Amino acid sequence: MTIASHAIQEAPDKHDDLRRWFATEAAQKLRRVGALDEARKQAMAENKGKYVLVVEGAIPLKDGGVYSASGGQSNLDVLRETAKDALAIIAMGSCATFGGIPAAKPNPTGAVGVGEIIKDKPIINVSGCPPIPEVMTGTISYILSLGKIPDLDALGRPLAFYGETIHDRCY
Repeated sequence: MTIASHAIQEAPDKHDDLRRWFATEAAQKLRRVGALDEARKQAMAENKGKYVLVVEGAIPLKDGGVYSASGGQSNLDVLRETAKDALAIIAMGSCATFGGIPAAKPNPTGAVGVGEIIKDKPIINVSGCPPIPEVMTGTISYILSLGKIPDLDALGRPLAFYGETIHDRCY
């Protein structure tokens, strides 16, 4: 339930009550974000070098990445921190893989795909908007089952799914 829909259902009679309600909701959200951040950091520490990071969405670079943030930390900083000890990264969707629509000119936020930021990890690009569910589950299953990164094409996409187009069979 969104804050707005909850506010309508619980509509206080006075403006002060509404301001207090929103302030309480904001504080609770920050506490939830803090708890999630601690859980993320604990999981990263316990699985250092063994976890696969899955990223969805383009990452804004302009102005230090302030155009996409949560809990006072930019998504650019979260990506760098979380990718540091990952085994590999799966970029899910056209935005995470190649920047997508957010990276289209004039690109006011400086949005880019994961591969333009992270250079020292294998990046598996599962492009598409939305990404194909079978490619997502197949890629994750491959890594979990075989314990290695699938073979990739020149664009970093899994060859099993992107290695051949329907036109390759035209005669």
